[in-house]
Amino acid sequence: MPLAGGFLSSKQNIKNEIKIPLEVYYCKNCGLVQILEVVDPLILFKNYFYSSSAIKSLAEHFREYAKFLKNNYIQKPDSKLLEFGSNDGVLLQNLKDVKAYGIDPSQNVSKMARKKGLKVWADFFNQKSAQGILMEIGKFDVVAGSNVFAHVDDIHEIIKAARMILKPEGVFIIEVHYLKDLLDKFQYDTIYHEHLCYYSVKALKKIFLMEKMKIIDAIHLDMHGGGIRVIAADEKSARREKKSVSNFIKKENGINLKRLRNFGKHCKKHKKSLVLLLKEIKKRNKKIVGYGAPGRGTILLNYCRIGREILDYIVDSSPLRAGKMMPGVHIPIVDPRVARNNPPDYFLVLAWNYFPSILGREKSLAEKGVRFIVPFPKIRII
Repeated sequence: MPLAGGFLSSKQNIKNEIKIPLEVYYCKNCGLVQILEVVDPLILFKNYFYSSSAIKSLAEHFREYAKFLKNNYIQKPDSKLLEFGSNDGVLLQNLKDVKAYGIDPSQNVSKMARKKGLKVWADFFNQKSAQGILMEIGKFDVVAGSNVFAHVDDIHEIIKAARMILKPEGVFIIEVHYLKDLLDKFQYDTIYHEHLCYYSVKALKKIFLMEKMKIIDAIHLDMHGGGIRVIAADEKSARREKKSVSNFIKKENGINLKRLRNFGKHCKKHKKSLVLLLKEIKKRNKKIVGYGAPGRGTILLNYCRIGREILDYIVDSSPLRAGKMMPGVHIPIVDPRVARNNPPDYFLVLAWNYFPSILGREKSLAEKGVRFIVPFPKIRII
């Protein structure tokens, strides 16, 4: 399987394209679901083709997240927050009334954040970089990471780094894909090399306990097809565990190896149904275009072997992706204006987790009769 974010800038890059096995493992001891084929983080993240601010619904999520943080954990002007995996500053730009900092290994998106006047270090977050930040800034009230914790092979290193720079009553907050949602909604397109781990609250509780931390709250999120926001504190903190933590764990009781094997069987059935539908549409000489070029789109297209014989091209509004080719299948990615000027008969919505905002953005095309094929949780045509 190609790397989900391994977009190609030219046909000359095809011969050097990286492809790596993609196998999922389950730990019977802690319940963690994970990928063991670890790709060098420098390959994945030094130049990153994902700009969070380019996605309207995601930008709105971070505006609301900033309010949550200010209402609960950074209520004073001198409160300090560090976000690891800060991307282009989509969260930090909403926290300019407190002392908010970021650290991200991607040179290109860190530069985008600094252009917004934000203090961002271009580096990986670990104990070494944390020590430097501690010397320069001091201790923090909050260390947070959104949609990045799953990208890290050594999660214990991240927790240790956070503990190093947190105040005694500080909190460590992560937002991650939720394993239960992944299974309930059959989101196999979420499984790729960047996402090394797929978390449940049960697994996270055990991981934090190993690092002398406790989960004090867990909140369900709608973003990315279903996620969780987990808040942890030092095990000696006066902060108490909320009922939400045990409620999540109770709902996760049915997640086991048998459930995962059944999930695998469903993936094969879904692939067969989707490919059959697309081929039937093409037999009627209809034009199909992909909508969005997310990492999950790479997985869906390659797993289902959907290439240019099905999709004429893919549209994506991010300037980091438009003008490139989709990994593995090499379908060209263009600006959405191309499809607006010459509408297809159908869109295959690869960024289906943002479908409501996509439908709102392309209302005029829908009114002209363009149909939208939404592949998950169930295949449907809108």
